[in-house]
Amino acid sequence: MKHLPVKPTVDIAALDALDIRVGTILRVEDVENSDKLVKLRVDFGEFQRTILVGMKKERENPREIEGRQALFVVNLAPRKMAGTVSEGMLFDIGYADEHREFHYFVMDYLVAMQNFLKFDDVPHIEKYIKT
Repeated sequence: MKHLPVKPTVDIAALDALDIRVGTILRVEDVENSDKLVKLRVDFGEFQRTILVGMKKERENPREIEGRQALFVVNLAPRKMAGTVSEGMLFDIGYADEHREFHYFVMDYLVAMQNFLKFDDVPHIEKYIKT
């Protein structure tokens, strides 16, 4: 795997400006006008958003993430892509195919931290802890 260079340093105010929230992915739909995008319907408790994500080629079945929780940036300006407006961004670390399970672990861990859950509540954590 090729490593990308570290991006330029940003002031903490730039990070503080982001509104990152846990959302539950209710539905994943195809975006017909795109070979990369899928449309997520995401529930944030007090509101729902439509968020476009470029994962069509990353997963055999993008619907496998329905019902999962993830982190999203919810205060980005709406952006029209492939004829559909996206109202946020998935805060995704990405993965190579052979690291799919680890990717899910990291996302589950980040969501658990965001929700202030106990470490034991992270699904399948025993696979990643050395005893």
